[in-house]
Amino acid sequence: MLIRAVRHVSSEKEETVRCGNRTPPVEAIMNIISRLVHQLLIILFEMLKSIGKTIQDGATKAIFGKEAAVTKTHFYELIDKDMKRVEVPMSNFKRHVLLVTNVASQ
Repeated sequence: MLIRAVRHVSSEKEETVRCGNRTPPVEAIMNIISRLVHQLLIILFEMLKSIGKTIQDGATKAIFGKEAAVTKTHFYELIDKDMKRVEVPMSNFKRHVLLVTNVASQ
């Protein structure tokens, strides 16, 4: 991605700098540098976001352990853990109205 950003900015630089033997205006150079810094910041942000996701996934696995395959055929056969890590069978909620949501983030 870095090479793509540099190529993008350098192609604009070539268009701006094509003025013979004269020195290009300072504003044009500052504009090119500004665009390059902007592209680099975008790349850095994406890299940090990716690293953060990896750390978050590792922390989740460390706290909750690896997920096991679900082999149950009915919702009320499932057993999950509450906030205090105590197992709670879903059969406790028979004859109750439940709203089940997926709170995992991607």
